[in-house]
Amino acid sequence: LKTDEINKIVSNNTVENYSILYSVDGTYKIKDIKKIIDNDSYPINEIDGEKYASLQIVALDNKDFEEYAKEINVNYNDVKNTGILCDEYQIYDETSGKSKEVRRYKYEKGDTIVGEYNKEELKIKVGDVSKIKPYGLERVFYDGGYLVVNKNEFKNIDFSDDVTITIQSNNTTELQTAIEEKDSSLTIVNLEDVAKEEKSMILVTNIFLYGFIAVITLIGVTNIFNTITSNMELRQKEFAMLKSIGMTKKEFNRMINLETLFYGTKSLLYGIILGLLGTLAMYKAFSVKIEQGIYIPINAIIISAIFVFIFVFIIMRYSISKINKQNTIETIRKENI
Repeated sequence: LKTDEINKIVSNNTVENYSILYSVDGTYKIKDIKKIIDNDSYPINEIDGEKYASLQIVALDNKDFEEYAKEINVNYNDVKNTGILCDEYQIYDETSGKSKEVRRYKYEKGDTIVGEYNKEELKIKVGDVSKIKPYGLERVFYDGGYLVVNKNEFKNIDFSDDVTITIQSNNTTELQTAIEEKDSSLTIVNLEDVAKEEKSMILVTNIFLYGFIAVITLIGVTNIFNTITSNMELRQKEFAMLKSIGMTKKEFNRMINLETLFYGTKSLLYGIILGLLGTLAMYKAFSVKIEQGIYIPINAIIISAIFVFIFVFIIMRYSISKINKQNTIETIRKENI
């Protein structure tokens, strides 16, 4: 985009704020191997025996660079003729089973990067090292790292017409339509529409998953209820005999509580073990494509354990309350008949 085309876009009355990110023609090669961190995920490049890493230069104009300097909490005048290095990314650590943040280079604030650009030596001082990327790069990943510079301070770098404009608008639909009418060849990403689509997908997924969980829970509770109540009814004679030979109500309740504990513990052992095996199987299936450690839902397991004991206890008490209402002698007599 040319300057006049950019001005036409950002002059729209729906634009509240904007930032322009300029890309660079050519590659900035770092050949100082001692300054490059080599790892299995992103090794050092090598072509015809020459080792190097490609550090991507991106630029902001004076206004945006000054705002970026404020965002990363550095003085604009101290860094305006330097580069801000953003070279941190995440890799999967197989030893710990977790993702960890690492850097691509060993440069620190005040160091000078000596690289090759357009087959000539180019030196850029590191004004700061930051995890914060400028607007337009938040969701973008490049394993070679980014060096953010002030476009007006580096005249020896060729900046292309390929720019990224990040716009904050009070009416994204109207702005998108206006831009498309001016130039339909532009690539436009409406983050508001993307966010709506993601929320819709999340809502549909939640409805499906929670609906599925609700159905499974109801089936499980119903099965537990039928199993326990049926078991208690079949044991009416046993309970009546125990009471007839002198078992007190306190002793009877203690026996039932102990059985409740055994029922709950046994069901949890089977359930947790099978659930963990299922989680492990899913992890093995998806870890081929996704570099992420296995997640054990400890909180969900604890909540499930509490509710299992509560459900079993309530159902057991309900069954026993029905049995206690029956006459002991009458129950033994019916069983004998």
